Amino acid sequence: MAGGELGERLQLFSTPDAPEWVVGVADRQQPGPRRDLGFQLLGVEADAPPSRAQLGIAAVSWAAVSLADKLDTIVGLFAAGERPTGSRDPYALRRAAQGVIKLLVDVELLTGLTIRPALGPMLWRAREELVEKLKLSAVTQEEQAQLWAFFMERLRHLMQTRGLGNEEIQAITGQASFIDSVNAADLRDRVRELGRGRNTPAFAFVAEAYKRANNIVESAWGSRQTESTWGRHTDRLREPAEIQLRAAMQRMGSDIKTALEKREPARALTAIASIQPELARFFDEVRVMVDDPTLQEARLALLAEVRDRISEFGNISGLAPKQA
Repeated sequence: MAGGELGERLQLFSTPDAPEWVVGVADRQQPGPRRDLGFQLLGVEADAPPSRAQLGIAAVSWAAVSLADKLDTIVGLFAAGERPTGSRDPYALRRAAQGVIKLLVDVELLTGLTIRPALGPMLWRAREELVEKLKLSAVTQEEQAQLWAFFMERLRHLMQTRGLGNEEIQAITGQASFIDSVNAADLRDRVRELGRGRNTPAFAFVAEAYKRANNIVESAWGSRQTESTWGRHTDRLREPAEIQLRAAMQRMGSDIKTALEKREPARALTAIASIQPELARFFDEVRVMVDDPTLQEARLALLAEVRDRISEFGNISGLAPKQA
């Protein structure tokens, strides 16, 4: 089945034409005859997800309906103000979200499809359905941020239970908004690759330089977004170390973007490590916080762009070598 068809099915949030047993298996947390029929027909235990072999040609339908059911429940209860707090989770929303994340991470294993849908389009489609059907208000920025954080925490939990390193997990999942546009399996792959590639001397130096650049920029400008400063006053960057770093940063940024688009996290890490010589020379030869305010701003903007380009992969400051 083509990826586009799964994409269409993943957007179905009311499925009156779905087979009763498919809906029943998707609705595994609600006991009832259609759920029991579904498990009987598949020969599946109720406390374990069915395998691709058990689902057969219904695998894509099952995945789509299961995702739709869980997302509809989560966004509906979030919109109503029923959000898990501490140990309180009366509607088992964490369990539902864990099911969503597992499906997104394991969709190829479960369905045989090679597409990797992002959570965001499905999540906001479900929310829009509530606006239309129940006349609720549109999603707020606060609600959006809470949903990102909620699902990202479930992804962290999944990766931890599968044996991935905590530092690498935090580096990739620290920016909760990634879960909106980056598939959960892609984020898992970045964590895996980071665990393999973080121990090279070049990467260790870049992680330390990234942390240093971040500290300098935040000390001067706070924690605000800095993409609007990229390229500011570049005509004032005349030192050879500045010119070389800017050229290397542009090349690195392009390579990271291409690697991530092609789902090649190892190549992205290679691109990040490649900027080590230019960063070393810059910090050896250039002082950022000079008296000239325009030159200072130009150098801060350069460091901010280096940091932001690397952050498209993840926040690697926590991977800098620990001081003895």
